[in-house]
Amino acid sequence: MKHFWLLLFSLLPIMGLAQDVKVKLSGEINFPDYDKSSRIIYFVYQQNGKSIIDSTLVKNNAFAFSTNLNQNVKVKLQFTKPGTSPNAIADPNILNLFVSGGAVKVKASGYLGRAQVAGSAMHDEYVAFKKTYLKIDTSLRLLGWKKKRVKATDTLKMKAVDEEIDSVRNAKMNRLASFLDQHIGKPYAAEAILMYLRASGSTLNLGKAQQYFDNLPEAQKQSAEGNDITKEIASINAKLKTKP
Repeated sequence: MKHFWLLLFSLLPIMGLAQDVKVKLSGEINFPDYDKSSRIIYFVYQQNGKSIIDSTLVKNNAFAFSTNLNQNVKVKLQFTKPGTSPNAIADPNILNLFVSGGAVKVKASGYLGRAQVAGSAMHDEYVAFKKTYLKIDTSLRLLGWKKKRVKATDTLKMKAVDEEIDSVRNAKMNRLASFLDQHIGKPYAAEAILMYLRASGSTLNLGKAQQYFDNLPEAQKQSAEGNDITKEIASINAKLKTKP
């Protein structure tokens, strides 16, 4: 029995690192001539449970990174001004992606969010997942504009629009809950939980969202989305406590 436990404990560090894979990420960026000099690109990823920010100069419209990282946590490429840290609010030129071990290539025309990614099947799957919610999000934006055009004094019409918005939000949440019930093991499940919470429909189930979060791998709990989920749940809880 002692030999078994010794073997188990000796394997734990290896098991903890099993998700870290070697990745070679390269890219082409077609910058206009006036925007080619001194451009820095940042690569944000997770390694051994820690968030890492790497950077390199873009030379001749090309860049490359080579590192070990956790393939089940979303990574980011981001442009920003030289000498500054990545800031999603100040410079939202960001590409979110999932990478597998091996070579991954990125090709962009200056706007990273629309870049083409080759060499990562999981990223293709992630993009397909996000696309399924585009129509719902478009409907919510249109309803938001519709609500702005309603006079504040027209309470009946305002109530009707609010009910439309809530119906679409609940539809989005139901779809996300169905996905999470079946695919909580997907690397982008953390983002799905965050989308569920931010949809903020009247049928939002905070207990269910917490259960989804509890079932995530530890690396995803420690990721940027994991931290955002914790903050979002705390914020919703605080609002519920202040309600009369």
